[in-house]
Amino acid sequence: MQPYTGLFALTLLAALSLPVWSADAVPAPLAASGDVAGHSAFQQAISPIIDGDWRAAQNRARDQYRHPAETLDFFEVRPDAAVIEITPGTGWYSEILAPLIGWHGSYTAAIPGGALGHEAENDQKLHDRFAADPKHFAAATIIEFDPKVPVLGKPESADIVLSFRNVHNWVKAGTEKAYFKAFYDVLRPGGILGIEDHRARPGSALDINSGYLPEDYVIKLATDAGFRLDASSEINANPRDTKDYPKGVWTLPPTLALGEQDKAKYLAIGESDRLTLRFVKVSPESLAAETAIRQAIADWDTGWRTFNADIVSQDYADDADWINAFGEVRKGRAQIHAYLAHGFASPEWLSRHSTPSTVSIRFVSPDIAVVSSSRQTVGQKSASGQPYPTRKTHDLRVFVHQNGRWEIVSHEIMDEKEARP
Repeated sequence: MQPYTGLFALTLLAALSLPVWSADAVPAPLAASGDVAGHSAFQQAISPIIDGDWRAAQNRARDQYRHPAETLDFFEVRPDAAVIEITPGTGWYSEILAPLIGWHGSYTAAIPGGALGHEAENDQKLHDRFAADPKHFAAATIIEFDPKVPVLGKPESADIVLSFRNVHNWVKAGTEKAYFKAFYDVLRPGGILGIEDHRARPGSALDINSGYLPEDYVIKLATDAGFRLDASSEINANPRDTKDYPKGVWTLPPTLALGEQDKAKYLAIGESDRLTLRFVKVSPESLAAETAIRQAIADWDTGWRTFNADIVSQDYADDADWINAFGEVRKGRAQIHAYLAHGFASPEWLSRHSTPSTVSIRFVSPDIAVVSSSRQTVGQKSASGQPYPTRKTHDLRVFVHQNGRWEIVSHEIMDEKEARP
């Protein structure tokens, strides 16, 4: 007997707001206290900080390009997280992260030791900024690390590591692999790595002097270090960026490396097109669990496309909850199987074709996972023979590890509807 029946909707709402947990992780408390959605609480927390009068005017002017609220929300930053920001420069994001987190969690600005010239000046400005405004920065910490062999803290001590426009510098210095190893070492299992950087044209070769990086190159750096790509975002995209300038990315603002030459042109383009990637640290145990769940979804898709009720129903629990997009409810594997077998024998079902599911997995605990997926169906007809338009379908499943395997205990199928005018 599984104890989750009847709680499936609550489990979905709570779990979809949480970060990925590994099978052996102590959960990192990233959801805002008192708000299971997390997102709305985060917006409430960050809005007054984005508008804070302690932020430098020139920094606030760049919000239109850097989208700090949306970016930090995408990286699942929450006020009670242990966050490390790598090489924050003069503190553009520090002005937001330090007061956002305050004493609820921890904010650490990690800077490379032995910096010279411009970098040393930036580091000193950061120290001075924190010291001059204890109201907003007293809880913040600055640490130094060896840029050739970075160590960012005790192993598995951080919830989130963030890097904004740094990877291209590490690639040029040849230290990028050492950095990604350091990120993996300091993050707890299930922890998040957020990367933003200047994005090269798709399919372009690596050019270490341009400042732009191919997105697939950055993804490989992270996955080679043991991370899994969790999501990418176009929050910081700029389609006006042609990426073919005399001084590379530094031709654009805020640097404007050509000075007054064609300044208006480059200001009209704006800041660079940027990749925004969220990775998750996975352990071998959680990777095995995720692989098993993805295989179950793939099997379900195969059964759905081949009209095989045995395959579709094989991973449901004996007392699983199931509801389709038309509001029909079934209870348990046997009822689900009977319903599907009947449907698959009908001409209106046999006329349809579905795409494979796009899958996202969140572990609520080591033995519970919430899986959201989407697919499209074309060619389906109603019982009266009328064709349906293309269906954009979303599935929400709760998997529980029981009886020696991952079983679906709840499955809700929903069709996407056009927005009402």
